[in-house]
Amino acid sequence: MESNYYQKTPFITLIINDSHGIIESCAKSYIKAVSEHPIEITIIGSKGNPLCQFNSSDSIIYMNVAQDCNDPVPALMNSIASQAKGKFLLFMTSPLEIKGKWFESLISCLTSTGAEGVTSKIIYRNSIVEAGYSLLEDGTWIGYGEGAEPTDPKYNFINSIEKSSRFALLISKRTWNEVGRFDDHIKNIQLALFDLGLKLISRGYKVVYNPFCTFLLRSAPPEFNEKKVEALRPTIPFYLSHSEKSIKKKILILGVYLTEKSNNAKDIIRLLSKTQYHEVKQEWAAIGKNRIDEELENYTVLKLAEPKPKFLLLNDMLQRHNLHLYDYIIISDDDIILPFGFLDEFIYLQDKHGFYLAQPARTSNSYIDHPIVEKQNGILARQTMYVEIGPLFSIHRNAFNVILPFDVSSPMGWGYGNVWSHEFHSKGLKMGIIDHTPVDHSIRRPVENYSWKEADEQRKNYLSKHPHLKLEECFRVLEVINY
Repeated sequence: MESNYYQKTPFITLIINDSHGIIESCAKSYIKAVSEHPIEITIIGSKGNPLCQFNSSDSIIYMNVAQDCNDPVPALMNSIASQAKGKFLLFMTSPLEIKGKWFESLISCLTSTGAEGVTSKIIYRNSIVEAGYSLLEDGTWIGYGEGAEPTDPKYNFINSIEKSSRFALLISKRTWNEVGRFDDHIKNIQLALFDLGLKLISRGYKVVYNPFCTFLLRSAPPEFNEKKVEALRPTIPFYLSHSEKSIKKKILILGVYLTEKSNNAKDIIRLLSKTQYHEVKQEWAAIGKNRIDEELENYTVLKLAEPKPKFLLLNDMLQRHNLHLYDYIIISDDDIILPFGFLDEFIYLQDKHGFYLAQPARTSNSYIDHPIVEKQNGILARQTMYVEIGPLFSIHRNAFNVILPFDVSSPMGWGYGNVWSHEFHSKGLKMGIIDHTPVDHSIRRPVENYSWKEADEQRKNYLSKHPHLKLEECFRVLEVINY
């Protein structure tokens, strides 16, 4: 750990975990509103010192940088906090950009409420991630107010809380000395911060939520728990493709994953690569600024720092291929959990029943936009008038010219299902939902990574230019296929 102190005593110490190396995008917000107050900043896990640019012009900035430390982050924070010079300590479990006059807001909240701890509103893009505190249920974090609009009055008043934040907590150095350290037995920094807040509250210290200090989340949420994946993984009751001869198919799989959101891309890639019969080529695009690990890197052909509409991106990826070489093209999102043996069973049934467009049913615990896609127990598949644009769908080669390239007047795909339903019906082509191979779609909430209003306007414009069926006409089951 390196230190660089000047003559003034800092009023507040920021202790920031930066395991993703993106502190630089947040740095300026830390000093923007505190030019009259010395602050101390400690960064854990960064590969450099992105704040050094402020040294020469702003001598009131104090910095400690811990680099390439192998110790658990909570243990490092204990060491740093014990040495901190600030009157107050602001812990962050990941780099957060702080909006507005955060310093005055936090300090005035302490003085006006008599609180010993303060939490804040955490936002990712246009949605609340946490309004003051979180809950931990079955290994999954759920932030209070998660998914709500930041301006929702329900989450915009100062109040005492009985739980704690997993992202950021401000306490006085005096309180830290009285209450003690992070629990040395807890290795996960979010859980350790949450536990520290509960410790404060249980000992009678007042902790308040201040919504007028807004933090913007810039790092990836914690990786989706592997045990949770296995707990949610659907099952296939028995394998039909093994009992009958499957014909070898050439399959192109294209997907998009978000580096700054919880995703299951690696698990999806692994399962879609496992086939006893088919020749598979997978290519994925990454959106986000976080680093990509080696396993994903092997399948990543496009990298974008900023968001790009899904089907515009997929068109770019399709142009890289001679589509006539493939029997099927599968499009996948990054937030599903597949059953073991998915690909062989799904393609076998799509091919056997002549579905030129098909999707797996969603498990009942999934986020479900349209009831028709929910798995129906006891049946093999359904010939329908509707197939969704995600989270996974498969196109037979005889439907490439009907669907591809995607019409990017609606680049997020809204309205495609209505037009596809009309086109397939008018051409006598079959589509269907395969219940035998369900997927879980509960990792992320839908429509949290783009604007609902913008996508809806694009849908209306798209539908105004194309023959289509209304949703009530689409949501029809033409045949139930039993085992």
